[in-house]
Amino acid sequence: LNVSNGQTINLARTRLSRVAVRDAAGKRIDTGYTVDLEAGLVTFTDVSGMAMPVSVEDRIEDMAVATDVQISGQITFNRPLTHDYPAAGTYVSSALEAGDRHARVSLVFDQNTWDKATWADAPTGAVAVASYDTANAPIEVTNAGATTERWALEFTSNSAFRVIGEHVGIIATGDINTDCAPVNPASGTPYFKI
Repeated sequence: LNVSNGQTINLARTRLSRVAVRDAAGKRIDTGYTVDLEAGLVTFTDVSGMAMPVSVEDRIEDMAVATDVQISGQITFNRPLTHDYPAAGTYVSSALEAGDRHARVSLVFDQNTWDKATWADAPTGAVAVASYDTANAPIEVTNAGATTERWALEFTSNSAFRVIGEHVGIIATGDINTDCAPVNPASGTPYFKI
């Protein structure tokens, strides 16, 4: 399109989610026009720096839960779509809702000694005489603070310990009479509370 100042282009669709204007070289232009997404209109206000012809791309979208997907490509949604989508040029994307993922503690075990270098998902050597009671005092984690990490509580006395992460190293000290909640500096919330 060769456009001029004050010209309005009707994109023939309403309730757009995005509009992009590109110059003759395909470079995105971010100024010199206004967009009315609801009405599907682009009005050019300053075309002086635009290499003609320009192209205008628009996109519509709906977000719904897929309740059934067939191998034929037929998808059933939990609600009607608000736009008509042509078979050619239409894409279906998926998203995982944040509520579907939860921080968790996957393995907890005790062992009598540790070489301070070997990280494993099961005890190596003799298990400890005493064990942490995860049933009555579960280790608390949140999506905001937790990270994928193997942790060790290395006891330095009968009641004091150091918190050591496989990748982050020693991050805290604690004792068995006080809750330990070392703060994740990336989120400002605890990695866990034990």
